[in-house]
Amino acid sequence: MVAVRVDNSHQPNCRWYSGSGIYRHTRLTITDKLHVAHWGTFVTSEKVSEKSATIQIKTRVRNEGKNGIMCTLSTSVLECDGKRYRQRKQAGTSRPAENMNSYKK
Repeated sequence: MVAVRVDNSHQPNCRWYSGSGIYRHTRLTITDKLHVAHWGTFVTSEKVSEKSATIQIKTRVRNEGKNGIMCTLSTSVLECDGKRYRQRKQAGTSRPAENMNSYKK
């Protein structure tokens, strides 16, 4: 069972509406201690022409554990038909409570 509670004690109530609640869908996300951070993947296009494009991919890996964890981040770029166009791997150690940033070109 999962219980969700709203704490609206930091917001003063007005005379028109003194209630609070959750009025949108609620999702529970479960991750390992080492994971790609929520909203942690960024893709930007630096140079774009009719024949080619250069993109930069930035990924934030989050370590919520107590110890450093050795890991390998694998990033793939796929073509429209789903075939892998390019793949890069980067090994490193993610320290506790820090983001490990990865830059790919």
